[in-house]
Amino acid sequence: MEINFEELTVGTVLERNIVGKDGTLVLSKGTKLTSATLERLRNFKTSVRYDGEKPPAFDEVKETVDESFREEIEENLNEFFSHPTEAQAQIIKEEANMIVERTQGSDEAQFDLEDYMSQKDDITSHAVRVACFSILLAKIYNDTLQAQNNKALINLNDIAVAALLQDAGGMYRDPEKLKELTEVPKSKGMEEILPGIKETPLDHYDENYASVYSYSAVADLESISNSAKLMILLSGETETGDGPLKMPSAFSSRRNSILYGSKIIRVCDVYDNAMKRAIDNETSFEDVISELGQYAISGVVSNEIKELLINKVKLYPHNTRVLLSNGQVATVENCRVGHYDSYKPVVRTCGLTRRRIDLKECTNTTIKSIVSKDKFKGLVEQQIAQMKDEATGR
Repeated sequence: MEINFEELTVGTVLERNIVGKDGTLVLSKGTKLTSATLERLRNFKTSVRYDGEKPPAFDEVKETVDESFREEIEENLNEFFSHPTEAQAQIIKEEANMIVERTQGSDEAQFDLEDYMSQKDDITSHAVRVACFSILLAKIYNDTLQAQNNKALINLNDIAVAALLQDAGGMYRDPEKLKELTEVPKSKGMEEILPGIKETPLDHYDENYASVYSYSAVADLESISNSAKLMILLSGETETGDGPLKMPSAFSSRRNSILYGSKIIRVCDVYDNAMKRAIDNETSFEDVISELGQYAISGVVSNEIKELLINKVKLYPHNTRVLLSNGQVATVENCRVGHYDSYKPVVRTCGLTRRRIDLKECTNTTIKSIVSKDKFKGLVEQQIAQMKDEATGR
């Protein structure tokens, strides 16, 4: 309930609690207002109200794939990775199509960065994020091609399936599973593109051939298109063409769509792993951009696709909870993209005051870390309590 400050004077005894925007108690019912307290309240008048209505929720990150759906996909991926079957492949395909629908309905792939904090070397959550990023970049890439009247578009459903299953070959790290793989399975068009693939050594799991193993895990499944299988296979190749499979440089127009799909998956895979390290404080968010640049210079990833990602994907999604270098907590209000601006969003501080700070203009304040939902709430309550003590002179 809104406060009519004209009715409040020094000596007024509050008839109801005054709370902050998030419902945290600021002044209790029965408090006698002093001049200092009243002045403080007036300074915060847009951020406080009388109790009596449901407080608004904390700002939430609206994820492209919500938590319950993500958990369902991760569970199905875990089952698939342990023992791929046709029935499970059909489920993965249907869920990939659903991710495409949700990603197409938004302007960006949106994630709560707390998801990175809570996952420890989890390839399934990694796969879902790579799929969303890959769909987004493929959509942008397709829009550019359509503007040029080019019909060799990347199939979004294929790239979604390929991104989800790019790590399926990890099952062959198990020596017992590896015994089941006697040769690289055949697939239409595969030997034409990579004529030497049948000679790939399969006597032990080799990370250099990780995409070959992932391809082998899905090659016999009819639910997965040949295009998706080839994207999985080629996603392990370097941009310079000197990878273990010696990918040829010449492709037909139709195959170019598969090639670019695999390039996108590769860049998004590298990006997501770099983000994980930044969240774990092993590196900085600024270094994520730098790391991608170094990978592009060395030919590990496509510079063209790297540029597309940096200039289209937001490093800090909207409403990301952050701790600032000045000790305040805030949520990201406006995101930026680009080499030098992506880690300098506009944020809004939380607590009794909701101050807008443009980190590009306010150079003495930076984002110190990402904050989990529970910790964030505790920090907000702590800062409101400190402000309340100041207002009452305690």
